Amino acid sequence: MTTRLSAIFVLLGIIIGVFFAAQFRTEVPLDSAFPADQYIARQNLIKDYVDEQGILRNQIATLNRQIDEQQKKNEATLSTAKLSRLDELKGDAGLTSVTGRGIEIALTDSPGANRESIGVIPEALVQAADIRDIVNLLRTGHPDAISINNQRVLATTPISAVGGNILVNNFYIAPPFIITTVGDENFLFQRFKDTTVLPELKKRAADFKLQFNLTLKPHVNIPPYNGDFRLKYVKSSQS
Repeated sequence: MTTRLSAIFVLLGIIIGVFFAAQFRTEVPLDSAFPADQYIARQNLIKDYVDEQGILRNQIATLNRQIDEQQKKNEATLSTAKLSRLDELKGDAGLTSVTGRGIEIALTDSPGANRESIGVIPEALVQAADIRDIVNLLRTGHPDAISINNQRVLATTPISAVGGNILVNNFYIAPPFIITTVGDENFLFQRFKDTTVLPELKKRAADFKLQFNLTLKPHVNIPPYNGDFRLKYVKSSQS
């Protein structure tokens, strides 16, 4: 019995030691009570995220080149109708660039506002919700394509925030935020000039000097989508 109790106490001691060692090795969580700890943890998270984005962009660019090369090889064997249908499907999926007339919206933080600062006033910063509101307004004009800082926007594109940082297609983007669209530029221009649309953003632009500029563009080039496609609830017909 004594031997068994000794073994149990030894095992318990090892478990407690491992627990405390893990506690000391654990990174500071983002919901730490100390602002400085939150800031450092957030900056480390952003750095890791940006590094990962660079790798993913290279992988996506390589895959897109392989797709184009394979399509060129197939051109000799595929009919014109099938090639046309393939190009149409790629366009619908946002995998081709779109060029035409449109508008450009430049949106950035108040002069002097520093996203890196712990004490920055949130109203002085462009928020993910502001960008979502602009994209939703653009969609009322049925544009051919939309991009944010050269990130193609699809129907499934997430526009979210991690702290004071904004992600589009899960890629980190930094101000100034340049939102471009190809479509009926006159209709869209008039929509934005309507004083009843985007009232909160326009008020903050006036009160906190957010930079919010709208420009008609005779030539806009929107790149193809370079994010991932996450499919949910897809079931194979063979299963």
